[in-house]
Amino acid sequence: MIESAAYDIIKEEGLREGRKEGLQEGILEILEIRFNVAPESIAKYIQSIENLDILRILRRNSLKVSSLEEMKILLKQIKE
Repeated sequence: MIESAAYDIIKEEGLREGRKEGLQEGILEILEIRFNVAPESIAKYIQSIENLDILRILRRNSLKVSSLEEMKILLKQIKE
């Protein structure tokens, strides 16, 4: 089957969207495991992030932060 350029674009966008959602869910799961909760304010902000590189950075840092307050500070810095 010959795939069209449009199909390739749609397929790539679907893969990107899946990666984004996976990263977002992974960050929230890490926070829930580490701190027993992922506050709604943090969850909403993380779910609003579209940039995969920023989500990757947040995933790494979600393993390193010592508190949810530290995570909120990190998110605030990213927002600015």
